[in-house]
Amino acid sequence: MTKPMSKRVGPIEFDVETNTYRIRYDPQTISPSVAVISALEEITASDATDLPPLYGAIDPQGLDRLVRTTRYDAGARDIRISFQYQQWSISVFSAGRIEIQATDRPE
Repeated sequence: MTKPMSKRVGPIEFDVETNTYRIRYDPQTISPSVAVISALEEITASDATDLPPLYGAIDPQGLDRLVRTTRYDAGARDIRISFQYQQWSISVFSAGRIEIQATDRPE
C-alpha cells in the first residue's frame, strides 16, 4: 500500500509482512530529523505539535550532522542510524530513506 507524497517526504509505502513503513525524502531540501517527524505526522495522522519531542529519543541536530557528514564524504557508503521513538523503531539512512516499524513497547 502506498500513500501519496506529503509536502516534505516522498510516498509512504507500507509492507504488511514486516509491518514497516518505507519513506523517501530529499536530503538536499529537508533535514533527516524533520523528515522523520513529517513521516510520523503522515503515519499517525497527527500534527507535529501533538507528537512528543524527538529529542526525547535522539538528538535531532546530531542525527542531522551524522547523516549530512556521511552523505557528503567522498566514497561514503549509505549508513543507517536506528533509534526507538515511542512505539516506533526508526532507521534513517544517509541515502534519503527512512524505515519506521511499529513495536509493542511504547516508551
